[in-house]
Amino acid sequence: MSTNLMNKVGITLTAGPQLGPSELLAAVGRLARTRPIADGSLLRCPIPPGASRRWYEPVFAGYGLEAWLLWWFCGGEIDLHDHGGASGAIHVLEGSLLETRGSRHGRGLRQRNLRAGESIAFGSDYVHDVINIAAEPAVSLHVYGPRLEAMTYYRINDQSGRLIPDRLERLEPIAAAMPLTGPLP
Repeated sequence: MSTNLMNKVGITLTAGPQLGPSELLAAVGRLARTRPIADGSLLRCPIPPGASRRWYEPVFAGYGLEAWLLWWFCGGEIDLHDHGGASGAIHVLEGSLLETRGSRHGRGLRQRNLRAGESIAFGSDYVHDVINIAAEPAVSLHVYGPRLEAMTYYRINDQSGRLIPDRLERLEPIAAAMPLTGPLP
């Protein structure tokens, strides 16, 4: 079955400029409260045997944004990266994650714990890494606008403390309407 999940949750989006962090924060909150996510049916998505410590599946693409569910096993992580000019929002659905964050143009990094039920939003110059340091798995919901096209990964310059671009990873677009594994409201 294929559906437009954002229509089901009543999010009104208009064509126009890139959505900002506050709009994406509202979108991730509404999406987290939809039945297939809130009742846990999408969270129990079968993970293929041999999957890495981090697994992700697209949930929605359209209106210039996209949403992903990420499963983080103990030690699951992603290196310091940006979102290719996209802003974003993250909502932790289960477990907890440790985020290290900064800016492409700044120095120094800060850390914070993100626990189940907490959400964050960020602008287009945001750089972070995320890791599950807990023994139990974590699940998070991510919304990006505009849609992700590339991610630049960074390393820290030992002398200046600045972030230095290390590699660029191009991403394939996801389909406009994704099949859902759970029941719709």
